[in-house]
Amino acid sequence: TTVEVTTRREEYGWNKLEEKEESKFLKFLGYFWGPMPIMIWLAMSVELLKGLSPDISPGWEDFGVLFVLQFVNGIVGFIEESNAGDAIAELKNSLAPVTTVKRDGRWARVKSMELVPGDLVNLKLG
Repeated sequence: TTVEVTTRREEYGWNKLEEKEESKFLKFLGYFWGPMPIMIWLAMSVELLKGLSPDISPGWEDFGVLFVLQFVNGIVGFIEESNAGDAIAELKNSLAPVTTVKRDGRWARVKSMELVPGDLVNLKLG
């Protein structure tokens, strides 16, 4: 019955997996860590040391180019992944599964997240 469904939903919660939210800031910082970004950081360090050394011609232009490259790469990667994540979330919402369940003596179609323990579910082949 509807009363039992309400009671069980309060006891067990919704029939869905919890999704862990990641910090957008930490996700952004992740684009500055990995094999390619580390190689760029090392190249930047070499150019910085060249710029600080009086005996070697300064490499400030190269340092600046590498710094801009690293920063732009991080921004573009973050934006692209954010857009892809939004598209996946929208697709997930539009494809929400529906289940046929017997409640209050009649069959009804409900979202699968609304199922509770004890529901009688109609299964079909295919």
